[in-house]
Amino acid sequence: MKQTLNKLMITAALVSTLTACVNIADINLNQNKITYPVASVLKQARLNGINETLITDLNEVMGTQEITITMDYQRDAIDINNPQLTTFNNQQVIKTNSLSEIKINGQTLYALNAEEYLFADSLMYAGTNTSNFDIDIVTQNFTPPASAQIGARGKLYEGISSALEDKEETMPMVATWELNAAKNNTAELCRIEKHDNQGESATCYTINQKGDILDTQISGSFIITPGEPPVNFVSE
Repeated sequence: MKQTLNKLMITAALVSTLTACVNIADINLNQNKITYPVASVLKQARLNGINETLITDLNEVMGTQEITITMDYQRDAIDINNPQLTTFNNQQVIKTNSLSEIKINGQTLYALNAEEYLFADSLMYAGTNTSNFDIDIVTQNFTPPASAQIGARGKLYEGISSALEDKEETMPMVATWELNAAKNNTAELCRIEKHDNQGESATCYTINQKGDILDTQISGSFIITPGEPPVNFVSE
């Protein structure tokens, strides 16, 4: 009788465990079926301004002084009702200005001004022209879907990066997007950009099902000095 009761208890425990696993699987499946906006979020993100301070893992102590290295990145918002129109790569584009500053203990070590461009008709990324004569040109854009489920990903653009004084020496660049799960029924929509001569960066937007941007996080591995290893930065 005791053995029978033990078997029944073990069987009940197994059934309970399996039921819990099935319920968790059902919840995960239901979450995966939820769709989030993609195209509209990426479009709005391109129009929004950015003002982020990134910190690096290079912080160290020299003697008694602590060295803190940061990068400030600012990009002006675009007023779609009154855009700054110009010509870039023989096409009409909308221009916005950006500034990247590398700082040590709050003092600017290096500053880079740039003009960033969107195609006037599609509002998709067209390229960048920097004050140190680097130029990025998008050669092909890929239209993201209106919405997608968690785990989806795709390509955003392909292009070339070069210096104005040496256009024959170009490097490929590519951007992709991916949609990942986040907390509290939100998702993280990331735009990942890779430049062979500059490094890699990811801008991730926490969004809800309506497509509201709740938070923005930027991270990257940037080549500050040619020939030197890249420096890792992440939003403060």
